[in-house]
Amino acid sequence: QQIGELGAGLLVGVALTAPASPQVASAALEAGFLINGAVPGRVRLAPPAVVTDEQVDGFLAALPEILSQGAAIA
Repeated sequence: QQIGELGAGLLVGVALTAPASPQVASAALEAGFLINGAVPGRVRLAPPAVVTDEQVDGFLAALPEILSQGAAIA
């Protein structure tokens, strides 16, 4: 579902293949992650500057399931 990314520093925009950002953001919240559905086809990741490698690894491990759930809801 991801087709690209944009960003600087820790602020990253992930482009989706479908306008499902609200559904992906909802699935992320259910998984314990807060992301922003910036526009219908893109989600914004804005972790705090104190994010740990372990937290990033946990998010990256959960991301495929988050995207699958978001697509299923859409």
